[in-house]
Amino acid sequence: HGGTITLHEYFGELNSLLDARLTVEEFRASAALAAEQTAVANKQPPSSLADGSIPEIVVDDNSPDVALSGEWTAAADPLRAYGLDYRLSTKAGDSALFTPRGISPGLYRIYAYRPKLENASGLHNIEVEVFDGHATHRSSVENISGEVLGQTFGEWIEAGVYNLAPEASVRLIAPAAGLPLDALLFLPLN
Repeated sequence: HGGTITLHEYFGELNSLLDARLTVEEFRASAALAAEQTAVANKQPPSSLADGSIPEIVVDDNSPDVALSGEWTAAADPLRAYGLDYRLSTKAGDSALFTPRGISPGLYRIYAYRPKLENASGLHNIEVEVFDGHATHRSSVENISGEVLGQTFGEWIEAGVYNLAPEASVRLIAPAAGLPLDALLFLPLN
């Protein structure tokens, strides 16, 4: 043939290339689906650690596991925040619903991370509603007061001990404007 091909050979090669292209596209789609499923699985905390203990769970304010209600303003301040930012309530009644993934049934001590803010002495306590999977428990957590010293820009404040089921959630409710909101820590006790 000396560098030329027949029309029949041309279409035969073209069909082979199109068949191969569909296979590559199918492979890419399959790989994308597998990557998405792996990403979702990796977001789920393990149900137990190598030693058999239950891991602690931290849910930050900018997590998809937090639903904000009302109008919160974001404050980018990595020195005070857990992570890069925290939220400030704009009015009384603003709330945030934390729904942690991977809760194993059992007893948990819940902590709220609260950034220490200058001139925050007049802030009220934050209201807490814990749905343990069966009933809702209401309490009030004392707000941080006092001056900001040294490198201490925030702290974990205990919000109580609860026997939680996998469908547990915690709602924090601001009784006034200017109340900071950041992360929750679920520390297993059993």
